[in-house]
Amino acid sequence: MYRMYLKLSGGDYVFPLTTVAPHQTTVIDIRKLRDTQVPDVNGQKIPAGEKRGQIQWSLTGGVDRVVIGRSEQVDLVRGISSNYACQNCCPNSFFDGWLTPVQSTGFEGGQIQFIAMQQDANCYGQVYPAYQAGSPFYTSSDLSICNPDFNSGTTTGVGPGEAIINGGWTADAWFFGPFGVCDYTPEEVLREALCEVLAVRFLKASEPGTSNSADFNQFNSANLNTSSCSGLRFSIKATFQLPQFSAGCCNNPLTSFVKLSDDNKFEFAPLPDGTIYDFFGNDSPPHVIVYLRRRANNAGTTDSVRIVVGGTYQSGESYTGQGTVHPKCQ
Repeated sequence: MYRMYLKLSGGDYVFPLTTVAPHQTTVIDIRKLRDTQVPDVNGQKIPAGEKRGQIQWSLTGGVDRVVIGRSEQVDLVRGISSNYACQNCCPNSFFDGWLTPVQSTGFEGGQIQFIAMQQDANCYGQVYPAYQAGSPFYTSSDLSICNPDFNSGTTTGVGPGEAIINGGWTADAWFFGPFGVCDYTPEEVLREALCEVLAVRFLKASEPGTSNSADFNQFNSANLNTSSCSGLRFSIKATFQLPQFSAGCCNNPLTSFVKLSDDNKFEFAPLPDGTIYDFFGNDSPPHVIVYLRRRANNAGTTDSVRIVVGGTYQSGESYTGQGTVHPKCQ
């Protein structure tokens, strides 16, 4: 098996891992890959106007000198052809590796895809683009929070909390000996990523009485355009979804509340009875309404409205979740 790279002025192109049977020949038509815009293993394409580049390929596995590769170039206009080959001291070796994403947030029942990535370097120290590592395995520090498929890295959110996803694989590593012999010394690689499962999924932020609304992203954050930034009271509404087997929420002010930072652009605007926010935990979907106004003299530098939702499961255990709305003056 071998892997080939193409270094271009417009970026790098990584060919998929290719197997050649004994005494057989395989052909890679780079012009055709460019003209038909075939993506590489990372989804990159050769720019349509690219005319030159550098080809490099390397064996994979522990056996050296089992494949011969040559570059064949043909000028159909001039009727000229040429071919060449260059030799490296040893096949490429492991340079670095990681899991992507390095940190990911999801919800109970949802899935997160972790992928092991590897980067190699040749024996002269030239580093090549990353690609998906071969045959990795995935484990979790806490299966009650994040449960990955051992082979694919597809991870299911089981319960709220944080867990470490470990990815491991075997990578090629070669040592160029004093007598011109390449010694194969495979390296066991282990990398980790953070998997966080949130108990409460925030759904949508809106400004009641207007058409302004925004969806929350995977980190429970939303940027909401607001129509009133003149110092008059306005309200924002945030809907959310409680975790499975929730027995109720939002009835304890110590665990369900709204907080503004000291340097916020906005401040609470109490109703006549002194209310600054209301939780509606029994509605479908449950939501909170916060009453705000722009601070005088355009004071403040941040715009985060932090909403904390607390409740209990049917088992009696407690849970908590947090969402953030960023009001933006139109």
